[in-house]
Amino acid sequence: MEQVMPEPKDDTFDLPDELAQDVANVRAQKGVDPTSLTAALMCMDNDVDLPGRSRPASVISNLLALKVGENFTKSFRVPDNLTLADVKDKMNGWKEQLRSSVNQSLRHARNHGNRKFTTESVQAVSPSGSIYLQVIVTRTE
Repeated sequence: MEQVMPEPKDDTFDLPDELAQDVANVRAQKGVDPTSLTAALMCMDNDVDLPGRSRPASVISNLLALKVGENFTKSFRVPDNLTLADVKDKMNGWKEQLRSSVNQSLRHARNHGNRKFTTESVQAVSPSGSIYLQVIVTRTE
């Protein structure tokens, strides 16, 4: 007589015994069963924003999406291994590079519908002690 090995049970998603009854009670109270859960996951939501044609991560698309009074920030984290003297010597150069990285997109955004923007450069120190340089672009019109 041939012996048949039983099929192994996959218990990957099984709950511990002490939680299984609690979960079953909650499902029964709320009327949730596996079929309705599967159906809900297969339905398309109307409130989900689909990506547009522009690149969502590009600076210009972020600038064009601004409403009057809103702002866009681009940041640079100063390396932690520099001394304060090194940071002081390099600060203006880093700010200039950061502003330059936004300027071309800013010119394109200004030409699109006669929008107006202001630009500010700031440095900030986080509670953990990291130094950040930021360019803040605000739409004014």
